[in-house]
Amino acid sequence: MPNIKEATEIELGLDNPQMYKVLLHNDDYTPMEFVI
Repeated sequence: MPNIKEATEIELGLDNPQMYKVLLHNDDYTPMEFVI
């Protein structure tokens, strides 16, 4: 039985999660009392 070597290379590109994300949405229907 021949010797078979499998070379598997796994590269994980992990970044630290962001603490928050700011989304700006400009509409004319939401009153300013609702926006906090």
